[in-house]
Amino acid sequence: MASREQIAQAKTAVRLEEVCRQRGVALTECSNERLEGCCPFHEDHTPSFNVYIESQRYCCFGCGAQGDVIDFVRTLDGCSFAEAVQRLLSMQSVARVQSARSSRPVHSIRRTASIRSNGQKDDREDCTPLLTRTLAIYHETLLHTPSALAYLAARGIEMAAIASFRLGYADGTSLRLALRGNEQAWGQAQRAGLLTRGGKEWLSGRLIIPDLRGERCIWMIGRALPTPIHPLCKANDKYLGLSIPKTLLGYEIALAELQAPRTRALQGILIVEGAIDYVLARAWELPCLCVAFLGTHASRSQLRALLHLHQVSGLPFIDWHDADERGRLASLHLLAQLHGLPVRLFPEIADSKDLADLGTQPDGYTRLVHAWQAIGDGGEE
Repeated sequence: MASREQIAQAKTAVRLEEVCRQRGVALTECSNERLEGCCPFHEDHTPSFNVYIESQRYCCFGCGAQGDVIDFVRTLDGCSFAEAVQRLLSMQSVARVQSARSSRPVHSIRRTASIRSNGQKDDREDCTPLLTRTLAIYHETLLHTPSALAYLAARGIEMAAIASFRLGYADGTSLRLALRGNEQAWGQAQRAGLLTRGGKEWLSGRLIIPDLRGERCIWMIGRALPTPIHPLCKANDKYLGLSIPKTLLGYEIALAELQAPRTRALQGILIVEGAIDYVLARAWELPCLCVAFLGTHASRSQLRALLHLHQVSGLPFIDWHDADERGRLASLHLLAQLHGLPVRLFPEIADSKDLADLGTQPDGYTRLVHAWQAIGDGGEE
């Protein structure tokens, strides 16, 4: 049994974020207070695992796992509480030895991290021509895939929106055939996450929603159809993105809309979770700028882009997280991040978790208009 002194020492022996990284959890900084990554306790492909730096606690908005560093080690390693304490104390000893041996200054490590970050951004820019070419292939494929077109029609997305937003479909073969024989493009597609190491299409069997900058594609996400029609499409992975940094979907288009002449006033910056929510918001021509996190929480770069939109537009935020427990918790977290800025909460609509649900209902657009009027009348703050 661990003593109180040992427990207290174990909790401060090694920082939680370091323990997580040593056990294979890749964490990215979202703010000065929070890190996020994919949860190690369940199959998680859209990061829902959060580490809070000041309190040294973790919480997963996907499976509900939470606790401190001792809980993390105990749960992940499958050991007793006392054994978890001892393992953390052992890690402290190893860390001291490594620290004594290391002569590399801290500022050097930070500079390397900055270079990696810049490298990632440059990679995304370098991939733009390939992504644009890939999207053209996927868009043409969608137009000849009846099952995918039927799914979009059932979600309230018509052909005009499909053409306008350059939606696509990855059939698992078209991209591979287009890149065959071009070793440079093939390697770049693997680095971007379009192709796996084995040469399979990563987004096979998925509807493709791109993020556009003018006519160019800078990122894309794949949404599984209800009934996968390709063997590589796993039903448990509802959304899959690329290995290059995730964007704030719609940010570049929102900036362009601010520069374009308008016939009606914009009422806010609408924030939604999902890609289908985003497509419908734009297809239904809501009087707002619309962006999507492609998940419940904003990454650090997404939050910067969101704040920049407010800065250049002067528009208030309208937060429409999904009407479920994860969405409500994420909404509270976003309100804390945007503290001091004008934010309205979109009112919950009966029998609809999100905007995408409304797209499947015959009176969905009418119900959305009524809810939007409530925002204009003051909504929830």
